[in-house]
Amino acid sequence: MADGSGVRVLVVDDTPDIRALLRFTLTRDGRFTVVGEAADGAEAIEAAARLQPDLVVLDRHMPVLDGVAALPGIRRSCPEAVILLFTAQADDATRQLALGSGADRVWSKLDLPLTEMADELARALLDRMSRTGDTVTLRLGPLPSAAARVWIPNTIRIIEAVGEHLDELGLDLPDGVTDLFLDYLREWQAVADAEDEFFWAASADAESARRLVECWAAIDALPEERITALGCRWSPPEGTPFFIALTQAVLDGLARHAALSDLAADLQGQWGNQATG
Repeated sequence: MADGSGVRVLVVDDTPDIRALLRFTLTRDGRFTVVGEAADGAEAIEAAARLQPDLVVLDRHMPVLDGVAALPGIRRSCPEAVILLFTAQADDATRQLALGSGADRVWSKLDLPLTEMADELARALLDRMSRTGDTVTLRLGPLPSAAARVWIPNTIRIIEAVGEHLDELGLDLPDGVTDLFLDYLREWQAVADAEDEFFWAASADAESARRLVECWAAIDALPEERITALGCRWSPPEGTPFFIALTQAVLDGLARHAALSDLAADLQGQWGNQATG
């Protein structure tokens, strides 16, 4: 992963003092070399592409582009890097969203003393290498953002309505799954609004990926009349290119994983020939 100078680290935080503390902490440990810093998500994407770090320590709340919204761009720039989201807010929803958006681990600034940072980073690197074979990776794009700007807000309305009427729709979904989908969709909306070219990269362990995709498929299988009864409609034709790209990306990601190829085959019949989302 690294040459004799140690693991190459990019530090991203909008607070100069925090960046200085992280640089000092890692520099004094011979296993790491800080090769660059960035003060917001947009700078982080550019620095990741230019520096090709082995490891990115990424703040959540930053101006211009926050850490979670920047994750897909960083993952695209350096797909093999280990990315750690370092945040003051490390609740379950933040963790799930960040991990599903491409982060390898999420840490709380309040729970991880700087004195333990280097050892935790080393453990994260080893953990990433040990579980690579169990990881499902999704890469969506690059594609024009115009279709995403139609499909995403329409789908947000559908998921909000579904979440409010789960019982009458007969959907048995895990607690919080519609909220998690809304978190993803809103992050996608931020990416689509910020850039004319949409790109998203995410990874998850096989079991989490199976659960999420099965829940999404259950919602997608609702008859059109049930969606209409909720006061919604499936996406207009302008959103179709994004839906097609998304479903194909999911199917490809599942098919590449031996334990999920059966799910990919099952969903091919539901999604493979759809022309609308």
